[in-house]
Amino acid sequence: MTFVPQRGTPLAHLAPAGRLGELVTIATMRLAMPDRLIPASLDVDGIAGLEPRIGAGANVVTSIVPPDTGLAGVSQSELDIDDGLRTAPEVGARLAALGLRVATPGQYADWVAAARRRRAAARPASPARRRRPEATK
Repeated sequence: MTFVPQRGTPLAHLAPAGRLGELVTIATMRLAMPDRLIPASLDVDGIAGLEPRIGAGANVVTSIVPPDTGLAGVSQSELDIDDGLRTAPEVGARLAALGLRVATPGQYADWVAAARRRRAAARPASPARRRRPEATK
């Protein structure tokens, strides 16, 4: 997520960073890790920042904050929240406009299970799993 200086913090005096670095980072992560979840945060630019992040390779949307819940964002604590632009239905509509769709809970569960299988297959066997078979007599 792009750094956004916050009033009252030690880094408040710094100029906001440009978004290009974040987009390049997302694209690099997508190329290096094609099977991973990479976030497109709504916290920096609100809903307007969704499309560039998705275009760079992000595939999961974070910082969905419904209005009237008392919740706030992190870097832009109020951006697009009161207008209802950081809700799941609004994000779904924006994704649909890009030709994408929101995954179902079942699809996400399948992805998690597949990720666990990949991780287990890539992990070297532990000493307990490498035991030699008992010698035959």
